[in-house]
Amino acid sequence: ARARWQTELAAARWDFISADLGNLLAETQAGADHLKHVVADLKVLARSSPSTESASVDACVESALTVLAHQVKHRCLVERQLAAPRALVMVRSQVMQLVINIVLNAVQALPNTGGTIRVTTTDDGRCVTLVVADSGPGVADQLGAKIFEPYVTTKASGTGVGLALGQQIVATHGGTISVDRCPRLGGARFTVTLFAANGRRSETQEA
Repeated sequence: ARARWQTELAAARWDFISADLGNLLAETQAGADHLKHVVADLKVLARSSPSTESASVDACVESALTVLAHQVKHRCLVERQLAAPRALVMVRSQVMQLVINIVLNAVQALPNTGGTIRVTTTDDGRCVTLVVADSGPGVADQLGAKIFEPYVTTKASGTGVGLALGQQIVATHGGTISVDRCPRLGGARFTVTLFAANGRRSETQEA
């Protein structure tokens, strides 16, 4: 019986399985940690009270990309260059939703063969700028600012609500949003200039 058991273990490549258990456990832990972050970020998005708090745009971008991980996985390459860690007074869930809407719009604009989305943030001390650019077809010139109007969409299955809501969030935070063509990637480039929920600089900056 022992010989038969050892034969069955060998047939099942037990040596390979036992050697790979460490990697499997590490991947399982990483997956659990990722799921924990997703749940935490979804809880922020689900808040019904639009109360303000101190948070950085960089943190909002990271959380938004975590929530969108499934949509962008195997779909496109997401480049990020984040340089705005300064805390602003904002409604964090709304800024996360803003980033999600813009990035998701970029993902949906890409061809089925995929493409590239580049997310960058900068902070000049006066305001924080968020730029989301993609390698899609871009926004037609005749649309221009109309792209932010409710129910205006270039996608057959689109609702035209996401960017309109994004503009409303930006306005609530005393900022601006615009779209043009990205010289580097060739597609649409959305630029958001943001202060805080009430249009003021962060409490740290004002002090």
